[in-house]
Amino acid sequence: MKRRTKNEFVVGYAKMFGVSIQKLEYLEQKILNIPYVTEVDFDAAPLEGKQLCVLVGYDIPVGATDYWILRRDFKRAVIKSAKECGLNRTEDLIEDYGEHFYFVFDASAWF
Repeated sequence: MKRRTKNEFVVGYAKMFGVSIQKLEYLEQKILNIPYVTEVDFDAAPLEGKQLCVLVGYDIPVGATDYWILRRDFKRAVIKSAKECGLNRTEDLIEDYGEHFYFVFDASAWF
């Protein structure tokens, strides 16, 4: 299965709602440059409501003495990257799926 901005569903939703695929690709690259990121994937269906959901995989060493600080800083770096791309964090919780964080951003600036 194709992932990220190569996924035909992500591309299709972006086109359907008039969001430039280049914006998604730029966001993807910014997030992929954050330390400990393993992958980035999108749920673009919420673009209908002017939101974008981003699933970010991470591999922070569990044995690190500053593990919880690294996790906090990791989430902040993702939020900062999204903000630099014109997205703002919503009030939705950042969900933790073990090896992935699930972020919801307000994408209204992309329309």
